[in-house]
Amino acid sequence: MPVLVEGTMDAPAVSLAGDEWAGLACCGAAITPEQALIARSHSQTGTVLVALDGDLGGQAGAMRSLPVLSEAFDEVLFARLPNKQDPAALHAAGRGLLRDVLGSARPLADFAIEVELAKWSNVLDHLSGQVNAVRAIAPLVASLPTGRVAGEITRLARVVHLDEHIVSREVLAAVGSRGPTRSRQRAVRRTGADLEINVPHSYRDL
Repeated sequence: MPVLVEGTMDAPAVSLAGDEWAGLACCGAAITPEQALIARSHSQTGTVLVALDGDLGGQAGAMRSLPVLSEAFDEVLFARLPNKQDPAALHAAGRGLLRDVLGSARPLADFAIEVELAKWSNVLDHLSGQVNAVRAIAPLVASLPTGRVAGEITRLARVVHLDEHIVSREVLAAVGSRGPTRSRQRAVRRTGADLEINVPHSYRDL
């Protein structure tokens, strides 16, 4: 599996951590579409793992990479490194630390959704905050693996206290803007019997 890292010393450290990983250095925290395509050429499973440095810059870079990588990969995973650590430093520390971090990777969209939700936590007690939070998070939900979209819509609706049909409409709109596969569209539609319901005027104006 290709693992995207920041530094040239991080890439061999990842490759040495286990045969299942191949480190690819991006020379920074910004992952470009060209780099995504190169990484895709090294993936036989359609999955990529992002393991940028464990600082705010690395986390922000990982989140920015999600739409870019989602265009090339079916699944984008994220390994959250300890604060102010990079893969090379973890490998040098020994004791299988880097392998443990890579092995505990989870979908990058999950991490991005948590971060985005936290930004809106203080305004989820009124309608405009709820709807705007959903609109901000909908593209992240749309980037999840197809089989997880419906479940995340249900969870998001519960967290923001909105009707599931409203959340479904926003995610479906985000899916459409990404040029989705039919399977992803069907996954969103399964969350409600009728996504063509009329949204109350108050929602549309927010």
